[in-house]
Amino acid sequence: MPVRPDGSPSQYRIHINRLWDEFISFAQKQNGARYEVYLAGQCNPFFDWDIAQRYSPRSEFTQPDVQHHQ
Repeated sequence: MPVRPDGSPSQYRIHINRLWDEFISFAQKQNGARYEVYLAGQCNPFFDWDIAQRYSPRSEFTQPDVQHHQ
């Protein structure tokens, strides 16, 4: 995987809602079997997440939303 000088992956500097499917594919190829127990068969749990939520007041989040993303 190509990396930047600081060691971070260059093409993967995107948010998890867009990265999830790529991460699953990468984990399956890179000795990620230890994660498959947790991730197998799961759809993207961040499909309803958006970067703008980082700046939203806590009052806009429900407990089920938080548990879903946890």
